[in-house]
Amino acid sequence: MLWLEFTAVTLLAGAVLGFTGFGGALVMAPVFMTLVDPLTATAIILIVNAVVGLANLRQVGAETDWSIAKPLAIAACITSPIGVW
Repeated sequence: MLWLEFTAVTLLAGAVLGFTGFGGALVMAPVFMTLVDPLTATAIILIVNAVVGLANLRQVGAETDWSIAKPLAIAACITSPIGVW
C-alpha cells in the first residue's frame, strides 16, 4: 500500500505547485524520505518534476525567454545526476 501514500502526497504537492508555482518537491521530500531511502525519494521527486515540467513546457514555451532558460536547463541536466549520486 506504499503507492497510496506516494499518490496522496504527490496530489497534495501538485495542488501546492498549482497554486504557488513552486514547492511541489518541498512537500514531497520529507514524506517520501520517511517512506523510502533518500536516494530513491530523490529520484522519484526528480522524475515527477521532470514529467510535470515536460507537460507544462508546451503551454509556457511560447512565453519563455529561451536565451536565459536554455543555459539553466542544460546546467540542471548536467548537475542533477551529480546531486542524486
